[in-house]
Amino acid sequence: MNGTSQSSYLNLHYPPKDGSLNHPEVLEFNAKYNPDAPFFIFPRDVQGDNFVTITHREFRDGCHRVAHALRPGREGPEGQVFSIIANSDSILYQTYVMGMILAGLVPYPMSPRNSAPAVVSMMTKVSSHHVLATPDVARTLIRDVKRELEVSTISDYPLHVVNAPELGLVYPQLFAEDASGSPVEDYPTVAKRPALSDIMLYLHSSGSTGHPKSIPQTYQTSLGWARLPFVDDVPSYPTFLRIGGMSLPSFHTFGLGIQLYFPMFSLRPVILFRPSSLDSPTALPVVPNTDSTIDYIKKSSANAIAVVPSFLEQWANEPKHVEILKGLEFVMFAGGPLSIKCGDYLTGQGVRIMPLYGGTEFGGASYAVPDPRTYSREDWMYIRIPDMIKVRWVPQSDDTYELQFLTSDTYQPSVENLPDVRGYATSDVFQKHPTKEGLWRVVGRVDDVIILSTGEKTVPVPMEGTILANPAVGGVVLFGRERTQVGALVEPRVGYEVDTNDPAQVAKFRNLIWPAVEEANKDAPAFSRIFKEMILVTNPDKPMLRAGKGTVNKKATIKLYESEIDDLYETILASTSAGTDVPLPESWTPEVVEPWIQTHITHVNNEKEANPDVDFFAQGFDSLSATFLRNRIIGSLKHADDPETRERAGKISQNFIFAHPTVSQLARAVCAIVKGESGEAAIDVAQHVEAMEAMIKKYSVGLPGAGAKAALNGHVAMPKGASVVLLTGSTGALGSELLAGLLARDDVRTVYAFNRPGKGQSLLERQAAAFEPRGLDTEILKSDKLVFIEGDTEQEKLGLPNDIYEEIRTSVTHIIHNAWRVNFNLTLPSFEPQVQGARNLIDLARESGSGQGTVRFIFASSVTSAQGWPRDPHSAAGDVPEEIMPDAKFAVGGGYGEGKYVTEQVLKQSGLPSTSFRIGQMSGGLPRGAWSTTEWFPIIVKSSVGMGMLPDAKGVNSWLPMDAVARGMLDVAFSANELPALLNFVHPRCTPWSKLIEPISEALAPMNGGKSLPLVPFAEWFAELERLSQASNAGDEAEIKKVPALKLLDFMRGLAISDTIVREAQDADELQATGFQPFATAKAQAASETMRTLEPLTARDALRWVEYWDSVGMFANA
Repeated sequence: MNGTSQSSYLNLHYPPKDGSLNHPEVLEFNAKYNPDAPFFIFPRDVQGDNFVTITHREFRDGCHRVAHALRPGREGPEGQVFSIIANSDSILYQTYVMGMILAGLVPYPMSPRNSAPAVVSMMTKVSSHHVLATPDVARTLIRDVKRELEVSTISDYPLHVVNAPELGLVYPQLFAEDASGSPVEDYPTVAKRPALSDIMLYLHSSGSTGHPKSIPQTYQTSLGWARLPFVDDVPSYPTFLRIGGMSLPSFHTFGLGIQLYFPMFSLRPVILFRPSSLDSPTALPVVPNTDSTIDYIKKSSANAIAVVPSFLEQWANEPKHVEILKGLEFVMFAGGPLSIKCGDYLTGQGVRIMPLYGGTEFGGASYAVPDPRTYSREDWMYIRIPDMIKVRWVPQSDDTYELQFLTSDTYQPSVENLPDVRGYATSDVFQKHPTKEGLWRVVGRVDDVIILSTGEKTVPVPMEGTILANPAVGGVVLFGRERTQVGALVEPRVGYEVDTNDPAQVAKFRNLIWPAVEEANKDAPAFSRIFKEMILVTNPDKPMLRAGKGTVNKKATIKLYESEIDDLYETILASTSAGTDVPLPESWTPEVVEPWIQTHITHVNNEKEANPDVDFFAQGFDSLSATFLRNRIIGSLKHADDPETRERAGKISQNFIFAHPTVSQLARAVCAIVKGESGEAAIDVAQHVEAMEAMIKKYSVGLPGAGAKAALNGHVAMPKGASVVLLTGSTGALGSELLAGLLARDDVRTVYAFNRPGKGQSLLERQAAAFEPRGLDTEILKSDKLVFIEGDTEQEKLGLPNDIYEEIRTSVTHIIHNAWRVNFNLTLPSFEPQVQGARNLIDLARESGSGQGTVRFIFASSVTSAQGWPRDPHSAAGDVPEEIMPDAKFAVGGGYGEGKYVTEQVLKQSGLPSTSFRIGQMSGGLPRGAWSTTEWFPIIVKSSVGMGMLPDAKGVNSWLPMDAVARGMLDVAFSANELPALLNFVHPRCTPWSKLIEPISEALAPMNGGKSLPLVPFAEWFAELERLSQASNAGDEAEIKKVPALKLLDFMRGLAISDTIVREAQDADELQATGFQPFATAKAQAASETMRTLEPLTARDALRWVEYWDSVGMFANA
């Protein structure tokens, strides 16, 4: 036991791993053929100067003693599940595990950090009626487990608690002066050898999504783990390895692999902490920390180490620790990501770090022992999967792939969850090495993605890793699901604690870690960036919740801080206290105010100024940036000495930044506000017309002109044979309806579903997620016709590889351009990329197939392209005609409609057979009435529940069900007739507003105490909304969730004014409700059977909408 020389175990005999021996038999094999080889090494005394070796023979004997203690004489049935919940020294813990297996029991190591309900859930699901516990656990957790069982539905569940055998019983030689005299009686052998498919032990997941899941490990899968490189490559390593595994939790997969499987099968020892039970049987084991672990590595003979990444993050801050790590053969890490900054630093200092990719469901599945001949420090973050493991890389987006393990003769994952073949989907997302085949880097999880309320997706892992590299940060979790903005919950490291009730301390800490946050923002998309105000610091009394391996349990931690996160959003998004750190300008002239505005801009734009004459939103601004900038301006003005300036600050509208989207325009508007002028100047029609005409000219260069189109369109017949369609924006609402319709057509051979890349989900998953809430058949997505394509219409050749672009170019017969940025606040320059994308698609169509421009081009335009048409219902102009407006003045208004108008005009010049569909308000269609909860009418309905009243309006609605829009567009696209240049797609048979709002009022009765919501004139309803907007809590996140119309106050005011005007007209019942223009539809009805035969909307449609909104939780906060 003591002083074993290396020469005594150089002649090693490695146990077979082909299944001829199972684990208990390997135990005996090693005791016979490798009796003196070291299994465990640990220091004898506290100082760590003298080390003790537990040999393979001694480990075998210890396991036999455990087996005798737990199941004397092998009495009782085989295969009883024995839970282990023990704070034991690692040497004892692994002996318990192997001793149970030897005794024919099924050990189930459990983290003592689990809650009592979690333990009860795990135990009952595997029928474990025995638990091995240490006294400290028995007094606390096991007591609570018993209580939990008593009050549960299974109160008669028998539970037998067994005291964990003490160190002196298991390894008596450690307490004997004569170490040679510790005989053990062999434990009885099993009558029938267990099959390889029998369960050998259970392990559990970390429980990030609920109670931990019990994962069975068979003899076969466990032997498969021993064949994996982290064990199998060790014997061939040129240096005899002694790996430090002392910091790993023994109940965890990583700990079990290093502390048990590694020495059993590689015949290399593992260095552990000194057992505290050498001093007292009830002494608690050493709690691993970075100082004690690095101290043991320094004093012991360890020449390699296995740790979790957080240890490396801390060691990297201490040069003396880095020196120790440099002296090791390698440092293996697993259990979570290591920040790129830390990894690059350590490898740059000469530390060889190796990631082990593994999981309880599939083992340690990557190479983790470096090959000295090929190891490359710059590739430290990449893993390689061995050839013995069959994998499937499933494309996601942005060149990322989900890793799936497939069951084969050489490798079997412990869990199989794939629908089509036997195998396991990890949900882990990887990127390829840019140049080296077979190297992959983990970048996140499929389910880790934060989906913002805007629909944009943030992958948090890379950003969290960058922030975590700051020495003051102990933990970080990004949040923001279903919000408008990402935030960061940050836990200060020991020594950097903050009193969260002291704003000065919180601000100081935010400034301390801000450089790391800025670095994270630098590589993130604009919508993912973290503002300083969105950093939430954890309370020292509420530490982040962690799994057994030390990694943060993100979902549980976010739940723990749910109220603080809600408060943060309410405070930040409604606050106008920001901006007071910037002194007011000395005078209110544009040239003096511009630098003042730039200072505010740097605070919301990653410390960068904006080009003074370029649209903010063309420079990366988004809605939240605009909100922050508006709040800062208001906050600054409200702290002016002049009371009139403070009062006038309150008149800045919600749309202020959108209405003045350049520095120079904003400066002039602020000056006007301060001087008592409105600041909300009327639209300069001539200026808008000039901008549209200039953009039309720019994107019509090289096109033949409208005359060529007219001539060509009159002579082009329908493409013969099966059609090939390129559809953009298929994952959107209308896009989904179009795709479903196309796939159902017999005359369509192929549909290229073209979408921008998205993170976290494959296009198929995104499409299925779009189909499901609308009640569309997801089975149709398995059609051989469907080809998903990711690209960017704004790029040359749509951002596609040449071969794919050529495949589309030479086969496409129809292009349906449906994708478009949806933001009604932006000005025309912000939509130039969309116009560029449309021109690129036009060029594709013109270059296609025959080269004669015979591809039919269908464009989903909008009624807003005619937003400048006179709204006076009695105007001589009449209904909006079904033709492309000859004068751009009729398109003047918001940038969304102006951009659509520009594209209509460019398409008109293209010489292609084409139709622009001027689509009006779409309502929820068949089969489920799906109508996005973020649109204006659903917002009115939800807000009305919170307000206790619904707005009634005079006049009729021409809303068109979305499924009817899609069917009508396809009617025209595949018609044998000549394509009309433009069609108005609004409902040809209008329905009175009252016929729809009344059934909605009745359907909402369950949310109003069983009574229908009262109907009031729109003006009265808006007056109540405006009153709420002036209340002290109007900006609270909770209030906005309850009454979201508060965010659209100006829009709602316009509807109320329009309704008042309509009510005063003699023919009010025939006019369009809330002042919308009437549109002619004769051509649309002639071109589309759907439009000709469409029935008016009825109460049943309205009820279907309410049912859908209720099913998706729209009324949850009402």
